Amino acid sequence: MKNRCVVSVSWLVAVCGMAVAGLFFSPALARSAAGGDTAVTVNVVGTGVETQDTDAAAAKREAIDNGLSLAVDEVMRRVVTQEILAANFADLDAAARAVEGQAILTYQVLADARREDVCRVLVRASVSTDQLRRQVLRAGVLPDRENMPGVMLLLLDADNDGPAVAANQAMTDSLLKRGFRPVAGSESLLAGESGQAGADMAPARFVSLGREMGVDFVVTGHVAATPPVRTGRESKTGWQGTINARVVSTDTGREVFSLATEVMPPDEETLFFDKAMVQAAAGARAAAGLSPAMAVAWDRQQVQTRSFDVTVRGVGYLAQLGSFRSAVESLAPVKRVQIREMKIDEALVVVQAMGGAEALAGAIGAIRADGFYVQVLDVVENRMTVEIISDGH
Repeated sequence: MKNRCVVSVSWLVAVCGMAVAGLFFSPALARSAAGGDTAVTVNVVGTGVETQDTDAAAAKREAIDNGLSLAVDEVMRRVVTQEILAANFADLDAAARAVEGQAILTYQVLADARREDVCRVLVRASVSTDQLRRQVLRAGVLPDRENMPGVMLLLLDADNDGPAVAANQAMTDSLLKRGFRPVAGSESLLAGESGQAGADMAPARFVSLGREMGVDFVVTGHVAATPPVRTGRESKTGWQGTINARVVSTDTGREVFSLATEVMPPDEETLFFDKAMVQAAAGARAAAGLSPAMAVAWDRQQVQTRSFDVTVRGVGYLAQLGSFRSAVESLAPVKRVQIREMKIDEALVVVQAMGGAEALAGAIGAIRADGFYVQVLDVVENRMTVEIISDGH
């Protein structure tokens, strides 16, 4: 009998514990726990107002909802940098509101106070940073500028296959504020690719462009501008246009996303909308349409790519370091090489590559270049030390 009593009490405690847990943990938390989301807990004060059409309970509910919105905003300011937030506030505010219900994992009302018709509540909320970050990427914005992916722009004017200057500039401005690093295609490069506009370029060509120009994506396409249709002395329509563009990853040489859309002048600006304005509007439209796919693709690529600090000793002269960098860039798993610091006979080189440190060290140790070879001295986690050794030639 005594044993049965103990079992019954234990069962009752377990049931009560589950019931209490249900009061504090929302269904979103269960999904989050399964998905492994990272959460940040913040305390905020929300405000609600009782009106003629509402009561005290509705005012408190409004205050709680207001507090939860403020909690999401608070965590959003931790997910993205202040510079990125200010430059993309409208897009990021919309992103926060769109995912607000899923981002709030748990919340608890710690206290409330009333002053006449105003209700204020102190809310402790747990917010998923992963949910917010994913929504930021879907908005076509990168959270910071620490590792900005390069994007080469090859938008051409459909009239003459020359550069669509206004479109490329507008796209440059838009991508830059979103956290990308736009790179304009040179006149010679545009001339070389103009007949194709990237449409028939082989994947290997995009990969080589990435290595040559230090970019991660290439945007190609045509912008067509149609002049107004005139009837007598007046224009029946303003300038209009279309843009066909696509973005290709230089990591794989494959298309990430494409779009085809029309550009129409605002009604109040029809008479003032000229060809340059059509191109600019097309460039801005392309940036808004292509950037979400680029942001998501870049984020996935970063998960697969690691950054390694390589200390290079025995650097005899600058040209030798340049040869070493070129040799490392040619290695299959390497995505990018950047010289971060130089001393008299030593340099710090940052290598972004797929795979582990041992595999990268093995590939670097196998380098045989004109006049030197490379010896790996030490490998510790994501850091390694190598030495350039002259072969006597």
